[in-house]
Amino acid sequence: MVLRATCMVLVAGALAACGSSATQYSTRGMGTAVGADATVTIAEKENENFELDLKVEHLLPPDRAAPGAQSYAVWIQPDGQESPFHIGNLTYNDDRRTGELTTITPHRAFDVFVTAEPTATPTEPKGPEVVNKRVQEEP
Repeated sequence: MVLRATCMVLVAGALAACGSSATQYSTRGMGTAVGADATVTIAEKENENFELDLKVEHLLPPDRAAPGAQSYAVWIQPDGQESPFHIGNLTYNDDRRTGELTTITPHRAFDVFVTAEPTATPTEPKGPEVVNKRVQEEP
């Protein structure tokens, strides 16, 4: 009976691993957030879109990363595009010193980066970069 239960657990784990199409990228913070750890998870969705989940741990409050900063803006710059665009802000938890953003993108290859910004709705990155990671999903 124990052997049967063990086999069922192993098969369930193998099936879960096969069904997952998520890719995880890890990176360290930089500049004023050198102690931060970031994880970018990309999961394929329907209609050729991808879910992007960015989690950052050990992250200082924005105003400590840059004087006057109010938020952490998240940007992506797809391959072939001259300028990055703002995809949202990290939801920052001051007690846990973490930030998170989940969104959808149609892009397979891009740089994702986070800056400490003086406004919640920046039109271009002006603050210091605290996280940067290259994402490349295979077709």
